[in-house]
Amino acid sequence: CPLPHVPALPATMSQAPVAPKMGSLEVENFKPKEWNFGLFQCLAPGCVPCLYTWFCTPCANAQARTDYDQSNCFFNCLCVNPVMMQNIVREGLGIEGTCCNDILTACCCTPCAVGRASSELKLSNRQQQLKQPGQDG
Repeated sequence: CPLPHVPALPATMSQAPVAPKMGSLEVENFKPKEWNFGLFQCLAPGCVPCLYTWFCTPCANAQARTDYDQSNCFFNCLCVNPVMMQNIVREGLGIEGTCCNDILTACCCTPCAVGRASSELKLSNRQQQLKQPGQDG
């Protein structure tokens, strides 16, 4: 049985900020950033996203992952749990934290963690759009 072809990573994933490799002069200057949104800032993006996250957490989680890397939303809804999503967003955006914090945050307050990750991704996408001159937004 031949293995299926695995496509290359989308451009957005390959462009995610990561810590420089050891041996680089930039390692000393690399400092992970903090979350822009607090865990309980549910209403920061507005009432509708907050309600969507609280009442349809699996869908909001799947949509956030899809927004991050254009992966299949249906697959994300079935297979990507909030702990994974918390870790993917934190590491992908270069935010300070640990796997233990990701697990505790996503397990103890799932809607808040999903809402924060979603808000963080939207802010990151807006910042990237502002950095790219000549594109209509």
